[in-house]
Amino acid sequence: MSTQQLIEQIRELRLPGFEQALPRMFETPDQMKLPFEDRLSLLLEAETLDRKQRKQQRLRKAAKIKQASAYVEDIDYAASRGIDRGALETLCRCDWITRNQFLLMPLWIG
Repeated sequence: MSTQQLIEQIRELRLPGFEQALPRMFETPDQMKLPFEDRLSLLLEAETLDRKQRKQQRLRKAAKIKQASAYVEDIDYAASRGIDRGALETLCRCDWITRNQFLLMPLWIG
């Protein structure tokens, strides 16, 4: 079976991660020296990773979450959220990380 026929079968089976990884494997002599099981494992890993990434993209798109740039400087402290400006600025400096401290935040229900 030729490489082209193999790729056609992979397309028919709808394995895009496998399809992308296979030509790269043929181009890498070190990978071609690996035992069959190891090469197959690498191709299956590529397919699994591709499926996970496509699922994440699909879920992000379905969630319709708008990503916007957020800056600490833009926080409106005048709004009645009960935000302590000093405490928030201290947290944002991340000094607690360099001091190897943990951050526990209360859960507000309201």
